[in-house]
Amino acid sequence: MKFSRISIFLLIILLICLTSNKCRAQQETSKNQSKSLEEPGTCESGLTWQVDEVHERISGYLLSSAAWLDSFFSNESYEAEVNKSHLKVRLSSFFEEGEGIEFKARLNLRIVLDNLNDKFHIIISGNPDSHAEPDFASETRINKEFTEKNDKQETLAFALQYFLQSTRKNNFKMEAGIRWGRDVPVLWGGPRFRWSFNNNLWVYRFTQRVRWFTDEGWYVKSSFDCEKSLNKTFFFRSTAEGIWEQEEDGYNYGVYCNLYQTLSNKRALKYQLGNSYETSPASQLKEIVFRVSYRRQIWKKWIALEVKPQISFPRDNDFELTPGITVLFEGIFGWNP
Repeated sequence: MKFSRISIFLLIILLICLTSNKCRAQQETSKNQSKSLEEPGTCESGLTWQVDEVHERISGYLLSSAAWLDSFFSNESYEAEVNKSHLKVRLSSFFEEGEGIEFKARLNLRIVLDNLNDKFHIIISGNPDSHAEPDFASETRINKEFTEKNDKQETLAFALQYFLQSTRKNNFKMEAGIRWGRDVPVLWGGPRFRWSFNNNLWVYRFTQRVRWFTDEGWYVKSSFDCEKSLNKTFFFRSTAEGIWEQEEDGYNYGVYCNLYQTLSNKRALKYQLGNSYETSPASQLKEIVFRVSYRRQIWKKWIALEVKPQISFPRDNDFELTPGITVLFEGIFGWNP
């Protein structure tokens, strides 16, 4: 994103200062759910109540662990549903053997309209996805061409989101926006749906996003997560993801594994292994990536540093070992997770 338009930057700062002063009630908690549990009457109903209570506690622990880690690492699954006004500034650089150093600077402003029951969100960003930074799956070559293509064209994006449903189990929203670049403005819009369920030990999550762009047509992204808290320190998540674009041949998909290690409330590690595939020109392996991410809050909860060394084996380099590293600074203003 380019910062030559100083007036836009000042407008963003002014808006976040105005919205950050508003107070907002906390989201619904597990206390509301506990009221609906069946009261014990007989021995059988008492046992049922105890089993339900244990189920609620385990489910709450699993979901809260995932939410904390996703918020700490600014994962897409969390950012897409966050319900707080804030301004995020992200500066990153990436180096890969055989390639030059790539620098990126992005602003992301989210304004939650409190007077409309927090259902309407306004997003101003330089990111084509307009509200979220990519997860590990999106950072690999499964949609790298899509991201790079839009990064070259875009200078500013504006989006409006409306949440039809937002609960622990389901999240459904409609979104539409416009982005400006070197060519004509591009309009886009579509729904995003997330459904979660669990069986005490594992949490499962299906997410479907459909976008239509006036310049490139349809874009569909599907993902399925399986996650489990191993103990107080380690958390495991596997993701299967697929992306289809109307203007591209074939279908891109991948399978990715993430192991999170909590070091403290300010430091954490993420070990990542992913394989991405393509179906055109033939069904084949596209890339293997192993990455370790170290993230630390260096100034309270406002500023974080993340270092992500990696090794990859891309098909376009004959699967030769290719080292790389990403260094990222991130600042959050108005609200901190």
